[in-house]
Amino acid sequence: MMDVHVDNFSVTGGELVGSMEAFIRSGALASTSYTTVVWETPYSAPLTDVNGLRQILGVLKSAAVVSHTEGLDARIGKDWISIEHSVLMEDVQGLEIVTEGTDTGQLLVEIIDGAGEKTRTKLVKSNRVAANLRSNRWALSLSGLPIGQIVRIKLRLPKSEKQEAATIHFIY
Repeated sequence: MMDVHVDNFSVTGGELVGSMEAFIRSGALASTSYTTVVWETPYSAPLTDVNGLRQILGVLKSAAVVSHTEGLDARIGKDWISIEHSVLMEDVQGLEIVTEGTDTGQLLVEIIDGAGEKTRTKLVKSNRVAANLRSNRWALSLSGLPIGQIVRIKLRLPKSEKQEAATIHFIY
């Protein structure tokens, strides 16, 4: 035996994002004690799941963030809400949406550029992740999107029973 301690962040039913997001948000990557990280992904959520990969990359960018914007406030719920805001994509690495209390389920994000083109991403958080490892911070990487300028952001919590406060931050 190798006689080494192994931290296990795995979550049965945590889908592609659950355990990796919990690991990143735990601050474990800031520790110098990790030389190897094994990310076992479920067969039901292949690494071709662009939404999940954008979410994980967003969490990584958020964890290493140098600066956030002050934030755009909104009330989100089961119906789409639209936030008008113009920002050049060359400056933005990602978005982080902080909800008032939702830390599981789905958050749909639609980004509209100056030409009216839409890019929609579904962020997912499993309720099987332990409550103490969940976060109400929903991150999304914008890297590689064919968008020159964001002019509007639309948000929706499809299974929400009520509206709740949310703040949208741009990750620079």
